[in-house]
Amino acid sequence: MLSGVGPASHLSALGIHVVADLPGVGSNLKDHVVVDIGYMDKTKQSLSFLRPTSFTHSLQLIKALWQYKLTGKGPLTTNLAEAVAFIRTDDPDIFPPSEFPPETAVEDTTTGKAAPDIELFVTPVAYNEHGAGTPLGKGQYTFMLHTVLLRPNASGTIRLQSKNPADSPLIDPQYLSDQNDVKNLIRGVRLLDRVAHTNPLKDIIDPAGDNHPKLHQNLSKTSDKDLENLVRERVQTLYHPTSTARMAPLEDGGVVDPFLRVHGIPNLRIADASIFPSIVSGHTTAPVIAIGEKAADLIKNAVGGQARR
Repeated sequence: MLSGVGPASHLSALGIHVVADLPGVGSNLKDHVVVDIGYMDKTKQSLSFLRPTSFTHSLQLIKALWQYKLTGKGPLTTNLAEAVAFIRTDDPDIFPPSEFPPETAVEDTTTGKAAPDIELFVTPVAYNEHGAGTPLGKGQYTFMLHTVLLRPNASGTIRLQSKNPADSPLIDPQYLSDQNDVKNLIRGVRLLDRVAHTNPLKDIIDPAGDNHPKLHQNLSKTSDKDLENLVRERVQTLYHPTSTARMAPLEDGGVVDPFLRVHGIPNLRIADASIFPSIVSGHTTAPVIAIGEKAADLIKNAVGGQARR
């Protein structure tokens, strides 16, 4: 948009010369959002020393560093996401109709019956605000379960606040503006709580967690309304923004064609997650790598080179 490619009315209002009027630029922002549920751990095992707040933590971290350097083993081998599952919220075996009545049913937003719409993962530490805030239950031993909305209905926008490239853009993700997204996450939270209260996790939950505003012992008796409040309070990005320059025909709000070429701009291609027609039912790294590989082949073919096969 700073270069004059985007919605003409928006660019003109900021005094930017319009090179190509493409209303789809900056629209249709899709993102995966996550809700975190933390628990206190009776076994007193924790990775909280990775952000040391005491001399003991510092010693633990030094020991772990040497263990990893010498053996390639130990706590530093973790990527924190220790277990992952991809689930459909309309799976009757996981969400039986007897427990989830018709009024709580969710719309199928996936591309097929084998595609998931939520993800679950477990971390051995109850971090806060993606690690930017003080860890939950500071001084205690915690773990956390997370549910991710993979196929949101809601879409947001990115706009410029000025023509100065040093000014941050105006990002309105519109998280949870669609009630079906909320219903999906409520089901995800209920499943998290069920997993947490199934062995072996069940036996390690410390009831003292209920004394902390963001740690829990049991959510099974919490109403959908209260869970909606919890979801809206805790929802945050998983840093997977996509689709703001989506591949689609120009008349459908598209920005690039099937060859990644920007409509109306010769020799300009886009090769990143912004070209996704819609967000994928999984993490975005692998598809973006594939787009980069495909872009390289397309460009080599366009200039007469031989694409790798």
